[in-house]
Amino acid sequence: MNLYFKLGWRNNLRNKRRTGLAALAVGLGLAALIFTDAISIGMLSGLIDTATGTFMGQAQVHRRGFLDTLDADLSVKDGPALLKRLAGEPLVKSFSPRAISFAMIASPSNSASVLLYGIDPAAERGVSRLERAVKKGDFLAGEDEAIVIGAGLASALEVETGDKLVLTAAAAGGGELAQAMFRVGGIIKSGSRAMDSNLAFIRLKKAQELLNLGGNFHEIALAFKDIGNAEDPALPFWKDYGSGENEAKGWPELVPELSAARGLS
Repeated sequence: MNLYFKLGWRNNLRNKRRTGLAALAVGLGLAALIFTDAISIGMLSGLIDTATGTFMGQAQVHRRGFLDTLDADLSVKDGPALLKRLAGEPLVKSFSPRAISFAMIASPSNSASVLLYGIDPAAERGVSRLERAVKKGDFLAGEDEAIVIGAGLASALEVETGDKLVLTAAAAGGGELAQAMFRVGGIIKSGSRAMDSNLAFIRLKKAQELLNLGGNFHEIALAFKDIGNAEDPALPFWKDYGSGENEAKGWPELVPELSAARGLS
């Protein structure tokens, strides 16, 4: 082995210029690979942060089948009790209950179909950055009948803050249509065309009244103290909160394409 090493070293020294150029090329190539990989990992981490932090949350709890149908009757099983449990859960930093439904929204000029979210503004601040996206008005800080919509939807409906809108949605317990009037309290620009054109937000209590939910809701979005917990399929949390009629999923299950990209990085 020593003989081969001496021969190799002697051969390298025989043409120092060639050896230096070869070493430089290998070094630059390795540095480029490391740099490219670091950029790729950084970009992917940014995408994950955007996906989870803008509104979705790092994990969610639903009634089984709700995500497939958005059926108003499929509220989280024992939802109020789960919120009390989550308040004492050492892994969880914050959580926010949400009511969700398809709805029609109408202004004096136009109408559009939207995905309506009933949210608790205070709880939402710990899970998402939705409030930071408000560019006009405020984040459900005024009257109970306030509604927050995206800039794209506001443009389609030809409304501004202070204008009135009528929401129509199918209530739970029979699907009868329910209507209520709201006033535009805020307009958001999240950077997502789909979100800014298709979502509307009202207070959770108003959504529960409109949809005849009582004290129930359809989703619990949450953030862990360590986001790595959301990526751990063996975490007991998923069974603890996803047993029986409910299911608990981290962002890798909610956005599998991002999880697949993480696996390739």
